[in-house]
Amino acid sequence: MKRTGPQPRVLVLPSPCVLRAVLDTPSRPAGSARARGPWTGAGAALALVSLLALSFGCAGAPRGGAPNWREEGLASWYGADFHGRRTANGEVYDMFGISAAHKTLPLGTQVTVTRRDTGKRLRVRVNDRGPFVAGRIIDLSYGAARRLGCVEDGVVPVLVEAELSATALRGTFAVQVGAFTVEANARRRAEGLRKTYRNVRVVEFRDNRVTWWRVRVGGYGDEEEAASAVAAFAELGQAGFVVRED
Repeated sequence: MKRTGPQPRVLVLPSPCVLRAVLDTPSRPAGSARARGPWTGAGAALALVSLLALSFGCAGAPRGGAPNWREEGLASWYGADFHGRRTANGEVYDMFGISAAHKTLPLGTQVTVTRRDTGKRLRVRVNDRGPFVAGRIIDLSYGAARRLGCVEDGVVPVLVEAELSATALRGTFAVQVGAFTVEANARRRAEGLRKTYRNVRVVEFRDNRVTWWRVRVGGYGDEEEAASAVAAFAELGQAGFVVRED
């Protein structure tokens, strides 16, 4: 998994629409060209026609500011097991809608998800947390997965991009080190961790099939600090991943 962040870089990128029109390679960044000379007469008319063609031709393209946050990895999707339940921001999950779950991005963030194998892209809003599986970076709603053509594939390689402010990158983070369907096992794991760590919690979560007890070690003020903790756990042979808790 590759990520640009949590410290944002300013990336001056042309819009996906212009990339398609000029390069015919939507996922490839390129520099913009500046026109020289006065736009008058036939030149102005040609410019206007070109701009209108680009505008109408890209009516369905994802829109937004220049991304300063990127992440590459695997996307999955979730559906009936969560349909009708509350998402992390309190909304009712609609599996047929266009939304996504992410472990660390602020709720409400608009992201552009691009399939790296096909070039298809879609703009979605993050309203939930997940996927709670190591190696996966975003969980799409069933509706979003259909739009990207990845329902049958299940798991696909993607690029996730967003435009974030510096304050959006700060928050409260934890490392999830286990998830159990038996509460006693989760409590036992947490007690063992409390011998070394102070902020250890067991978080209960129910979907439409089963109840999970997630074990988390928290108290990290930013994602980078939590990521360092994940590396420390890995050195001890314990898998984990970063989750946002605010």
